[in-house]
Amino acid sequence: MKIDSNLLFPHDRSAERIGASASAAPGKAREALPSCCDEVRLSADRESIEALKSRLKEVPEVRWERVAALRQAVQSGTYHVSDQQLADAMLQDLLPAGL
Repeated sequence: MKIDSNLLFPHDRSAERIGASASAAPGKAREALPSCCDEVRLSADRESIEALKSRLKEVPEVRWERVAALRQAVQSGTYHVSDQQLADAMLQDLLPAGL
């Protein structure tokens, strides 16, 4: 975000001199201001974003290796979840992200 000192505030008459040289008249300060002061620059270009999106589509939504390992642990009776882990997972599911 760029903060421009050339902004004019109606309640502050001294702002007319901001951006003008010492020799310029106060009325000419408004003419010296650029017509547009807002500028946006994105750090990532469009090609990078599109490449990331296409790579994301290649990642499977279900990790079948993990599912198979968990299924085997449950069936063999070696999969154990503590009460604390269960409570934490339930809270994470119920609370909005970021809390």
